[in-house]
Amino acid sequence: MNVRPKFDVTFCSNCGRQFGPGDRGYSHCEQHMTPQQASEMARETRAEVYAQWIADDCDGLSTALTVPSVFPHTTAELAKARAHVALALARIDRAIERDNQAHQENR
Repeated sequence: MNVRPKFDVTFCSNCGRQFGPGDRGYSHCEQHMTPQQASEMARETRAEVYAQWIADDCDGLSTALTVPSVFPHTTAELAKARAHVALALARIDRAIERDNQAHQENR
């Protein structure tokens, strides 16, 4: 007896990816990804969350520094923070370049 699947096409509710016939789709990408793909997706999500967090923190810092008052004894901390931000920006620039190259190669 040949039992047909309930659905001709199934989907992932998380990413929308389409799959073949089956009795049910997927609720989360981790259910249809290899461990390596799931790890890469988690890493990408963390990068997006950190990028938004940095943007929000930079907005807050910029607002705090536009206040006309002087912050005594903050020069060293601000210089240290600037060095960390400069390093992060250099890494962000390299990541953007790699992403742009990957998109150009896929065309």
